[in-house]
Amino acid sequence: MPSYTVTLSDAQDKAISYVGDTEQWINDAVKGLAGIEKKRIINALVDYCDDNDIAIVSGESAQIDQAISLGIVSTLS
Repeated sequence: MPSYTVTLSDAQDKAISYVGDTEQWINDAVKGLAGIEKKRIINALVDYCDDNDIAIVSGESAQIDQAISLGIVSTLS
């Protein structure tokens, strides 16, 4: 499982801590965005496969891999 490090300035840390625990807020924000993008990718895969009579693989991770391999989406890294 990937792990990421985020570096904030003192001012950024103070500002974000105003709304709650900084680490928890960052984790929740990243997981929320990942969930939104996961749904978007899988929806695009379903549409593409329906339009092109292609079988959809089972499981979210495999479906995202299939969407990438079919060129429906691409990664930036």
